[in-house]
Amino acid sequence: RFTKDHQVKTSYINAFVDFRSDFLVIAMFLEVTKNTNRSCVVVKVGETPTAREVTIAACNKFRTKPSKCALYCFGRALDPDEIVPKGVSVWLVYDNEVYQGPSAEESDIDREVKSRVTILDGEDVWIDPEAIEQLHAVVRSSLDNISQAVGMPDLHHGPTGVAILSKRPIPKLPGYDIGCGMALFATRIPSSLSRDAVARRMSRLDLDDGEDPADPHMGTIGGGNHFAELLRVDESFPMSEEARELLDPRFAVLLVHSGSRGHGERVFAAHADGADPEGYMRDHMSLVDWARRNRAAIARRFLAQFHGADEPGGDEPGG
Repeated sequence: RFTKDHQVKTSYINAFVDFRSDFLVIAMFLEVTKNTNRSCVVVKVGETPTAREVTIAACNKFRTKPSKCALYCFGRALDPDEIVPKGVSVWLVYDNEVYQGPSAEESDIDREVKSRVTILDGEDVWIDPEAIEQLHAVVRSSLDNISQAVGMPDLHHGPTGVAILSKRPIPKLPGYDIGCGMALFATRIPSSLSRDAVARRMSRLDLDDGEDPADPHMGTIGGGNHFAELLRVDESFPMSEEARELLDPRFAVLLVHSGSRGHGERVFAAHADGADPEGYMRDHMSLVDWARRNRAAIARRFLAQFHGADEPGGDEPGG
């Protein structure tokens, strides 16, 4: 991941050292900013590189003299024979430039922040680096409150897709979308049902308008990335025995994603300052329950369109 630092009318190299034990080399990603023009290069050095080796490798890339530069790590110039610390940002600074990277104090804070953040990623999971930076920024801004933060595989801009353990509630994190979540419903809709047949039934349904005049939001999807989606079970995908018992491939399943709709905006507006944490949590949990019931109402309205369907090759569809 590249460390993003914007500087005007200055020249420096910002390097992030990524130790790749599989290849026994270090791939060093160098970001260069000069007069607002940005570029990046990769250099390879030994498994335990010295500051001199890193400096020479970087200067060879940029056709400059190593004697004109110094390698810095959190505000301290590294001795030429000093081993470059693993997994940290290092800066190559020209003689006529001023070091503009993080200080030693910021280094201690960064280490503390990183110790409290866990990202559930993997080789087959890509997470936007900006979302990870946002999560670190949230923890950094509330070190006295947040004990642990976990970024889920669906972590994205917001940051959204996180679980945070804190001493006090932080209303700005869920914001308006209190209770946002998903629910999976088993159905009796044959998985063999054609898309055209599904489309015909869905054309009769309007999930933008509710059924209860006293609560017009109940049973509605909302905007953004909220949805109700009919899915087939992939038999070829590895599943546990317990999952196989719950997910019968003969029938489709319904996945609903929605939140607390307009009610969340009202609660957030009343508690945005965080002055009444108990009152906020009371209203928050009430909306979490409302959102859960709303997803069930959406599923009921959705599945009602399939009662009595006459499709060959399957049982009578329904909820």
